Amino acid sequence: MAGACVEVRGLWVAYRGSPWVLRGVDLEVGCRELVVIASRSGGGKTTLLRVLAGLIPWFYPARLRGRVRVMGVDPTAVRPEEVAAVVGFVRQNPYTQLVAPTVFDEVLGVLLNTGMDPVDARRRAREVLERFGLWRYR
Repeated sequence: MAGACVEVRGLWVAYRGSPWVLRGVDLEVGCRELVVIASRSGGGKTTLLRVLAGLIPWFYPARLRGRVRVMGVDPTAVRPEEVAAVVGFVRQNPYTQLVAPTVFDEVLGVLLNTGMDPVDARRRAREVLERFGLWRYR
């Protein structure tokens, strides 16, 4: 697919000592597409997102087969902070991810955790909130 930001081909994943959680997954997501990944509990949604976010194999050791590319990069082959610069996801219960007291502080914290200069991070956080119509909730 031309313009695909996410490409997964024949992805198999198994955690240590466990059977395959994902078996031959194929997925393409265009750069301007919004995708919801839905399945039964235990269906592999979190595992797929862990691979795409570069958390597997760095934080969750697992066996992998297949090809994965996010923005042209294999997230399993680069340092997690490189992937975090372009990948993020919201878990099933987003409230477990929110740690800051305000929307502005939440966005600012993410930017600061990437090593962005604090002055630039504050400017960028405001830009992001304004872009998505969230500035009034800051």
